[in-house]
Amino acid sequence: MRAAVLIGASACALLSLLPNSAVSQETVTIENVPGQRIDANWYRYLNARYGVGVDIPATGFSYELSGNGDGVTLTSADGEKSIAVYGSQDIDLNETDSDPVSAFATLAEEQIDAMRLGAVNIVHDRIEPLWFEVSTTDAVFLYYQKGLLSPNCPTFTTNLWIKYPITDAKEFDSVVQRMSMSLVGNCSTVE
Repeated sequence: MRAAVLIGASACALLSLLPNSAVSQETVTIENVPGQRIDANWYRYLNARYGVGVDIPATGFSYELSGNGDGVTLTSADGEKSIAVYGSQDIDLNETDSDPVSAFATLAEEQIDAMRLGAVNIVHDRIEPLWFEVSTTDAVFLYYQKGLLSPNCPTFTTNLWIKYPITDAKEFDSVVQRMSMSLVGNCSTVE
């Protein structure tokens, strides 16, 4: 499920793993997001379909669940910050001669290259055997993406996308760090 997404003032065209915008979305309260409350500020989102687990902010956002069970999208009240967390079946082992880890590395390289297309600055990128991450900026926003390969289902990926204003970086970087560190994906279980 790939879609072209235009991001920021630079109109950076990203070939992303973002959920298909044609899939219906249902706006819900945090209490109706699958998972459990951690404390007043954090909620542990759990997606049974793909085994996605991640800590998400429990306040200051609207929450939309995808109609097909892929994930959740958070949007701040002012619309400046957005977060998407979802699972996807991105690796077709029938279309590749390589093993799942090599196919995932190729997918990660494609994602990082796509983010480079219009970004003003590549802040960080890293590819490991079972995960990758990339951070970029344009004149207004910071963008962060992390992808994980499911160890038990090697065609599934877990994906985290975050966009927020550069002016909010001091305050919001800790949110990004917590979400990135808490992200798990395992199709048979969620943690």
